[in-house]
Amino acid sequence: MKNKTRYLFTAALLIALRAFPQSLELQLQHANSQKFTGSLYVYGFKNGEKNAVVAIYRLDSLLNKTDSSFLDIGKVSTADFLDLYSDTLHNFLNIYLQEKEKKLVSILRFNRLFEKVALINSVDVARLNSAGVFANDVLYEGQNVYAIKIEGDSTGKQFFLNKYTLKSEFQNFEYTFKWQFPFERKNVESAHIFFTTSKHVYLFVHRSGEMPGQWVLQIDAQTGKFVRGSKLNEKNETNTYEYTTSLFEAKKRSLVLFGQKFNDKELKAGDQKLSFTSQSQVNLFFAEIDSSGEVKTRQEFKIPIISQKGEQTNSEGFILRMPSIQRNKFGDYLVEADLFKLQFPDECFRYVNTLPLIFKSSEEKLVLQKTTINSNKNIDDLYATRDKMDKNGRLCYEDNFYHDRLFFQRLISPGKLAFKTDTGQQPMWVLIKSDPKKNKIHYFVLRPKPKIYQLEKTASIESSSRPNFITLSPSRFVITRQVDSGKYELKLYNW
Repeated sequence: MKNKTRYLFTAALLIALRAFPQSLELQLQHANSQKFTGSLYVYGFKNGEKNAVVAIYRLDSLLNKTDSSFLDIGKVSTADFLDLYSDTLHNFLNIYLQEKEKKLVSILRFNRLFEKVALINSVDVARLNSAGVFANDVLYEGQNVYAIKIEGDSTGKQFFLNKYTLKSEFQNFEYTFKWQFPFERKNVESAHIFFTTSKHVYLFVHRSGEMPGQWVLQIDAQTGKFVRGSKLNEKNETNTYEYTTSLFEAKKRSLVLFGQKFNDKELKAGDQKLSFTSQSQVNLFFAEIDSSGEVKTRQEFKIPIISQKGEQTNSEGFILRMPSIQRNKFGDYLVEADLFKLQFPDECFRYVNTLPLIFKSSEEKLVLQKTTINSNKNIDDLYATRDKMDKNGRLCYEDNFYHDRLFFQRLISPGKLAFKTDTGQQPMWVLIKSDPKKNKIHYFVLRPKPKIYQLEKTASIESSSRPNFITLSPSRFVITRQVDSGKYELKLYNW
């Protein structure tokens, strides 16, 4: 009886926490928030006894203050400043202060222990993080930056991989050029940096002309010299492999890749865009490349496309993006796959579902746990629109855009903010939708109920209050906003 009472009390408490989120208000102006090293940092201006102060608070996953830091910025009016913002480049918490109508920025920098590293004044906005300014594709790794640069003229495009190293952690992030790897002048259509170690830089490259297909290149991280190339396509194969995610197996010294595979009708050699006429299934691939560069394992997985009525169908086209991959103790690969459906007539793809894919380890091969490709009706209805200006959950081609970018480019408005499975392995979502016409941003939780899924609106916040969503743990997230000019609000939700 006591156990039953305790269970009912716990269940009631969880329901209450969902219905009435915990709140925290801080007296801050032009404030903002950032997750860093597992903690939540909230920062903004406040008025001291004599001077203005920048206050930074470190909070835990229950919004308890665990530490703080304050910077006196003198007798200035905080009304003359823009809203503060931050990033975590090179494993530092970098907070940026900029006065209105000024092109100079001050940078307040903390390390992973929340120790002040530097206050850097009078940095020209145009010189912030200069390595990425002219780069097409950038990857930060420790003190290093790797960037793809493209130069073009009437004869075609030339790709370069450049390496830079950070000059000083006590100054604006400026870099020393280390080396350049020039790709072949001809036949390279696209290149993407997807992983680095202290020894190698790994790139996924699309080639045409001689030796066409998709290649994984290894470049020496110290010298910039070519090490080896591994071709994913088998001999005389005309399919196209699109990279979506990877995992480096340190013990085996092997590289694992997952992605989507297209036949020559869906994607013809040299085409910039996918072409779907009839698609009854989605084809995924798995490849394992060993330390010698040999493609040790190749597998293909065919997933049938099912309509919302449960019938197999030919659709206008689906693509999968895979933002998360992990391997469990049993050797199974757990992949979170976001599903996008082609939307006519603007040739954009719209977010319609997330699939928790399980590739089970079985002797010498993987076995994909039974699944199907289908839209989630609640998500489909939420983001369905004929408005070409509506970017919610939309993935579109851009100018000078190669088709591989669809699988890893950053979305303007992602749709999905968080995803997990509950104790019954049923999927759950946190979703976002902005409404510029009404100056609102809406947050939703989509969760399973008996026999149905229910879309619950969690919050509707004015866009001008600059709301920010941050996941704190698998069961908690926080939504922050500037309530008024002197009050910053944090609301903690359990889901």
